[in-house]
Amino acid sequence: MAELNSFVGDVEQAIASGDVERCKRTLRSLTNLFVEHAAAFSEAHVAMFDEIIGRLARQADVLARSDLSASLAEVANAPTATVRNLAHDDNVRIAQPVLEHSTRLT
Repeated sequence: MAELNSFVGDVEQAIASGDVERCKRTLRSLTNLFVEHAAAFSEAHVAMFDEIIGRLARQADVLARSDLSASLAEVANAPTATVRNLAHDDNVRIAQPVLEHSTRLT
């Protein structure tokens, strides 16, 4: 969890900087951390990831959001609001992975 705490600071700095590339790198790192350890996270942890990943995703470009969608599509406990937002994206490249594979959508 210490790794997660360092990401929180990185997220705040990335968003505050307005640097799209920095946001993209931070989003990728945090997503990888989540996916690697998803099975061990409680719903409270997932909710925290949901908020942080969601904030970064709003700053991300199409490629980063489509990568995020592909990464989360088959994760059983993927962050619900993030998956829902990806599913509602107008760009099919972003929406398709979660629409086809996510069990977090009803």
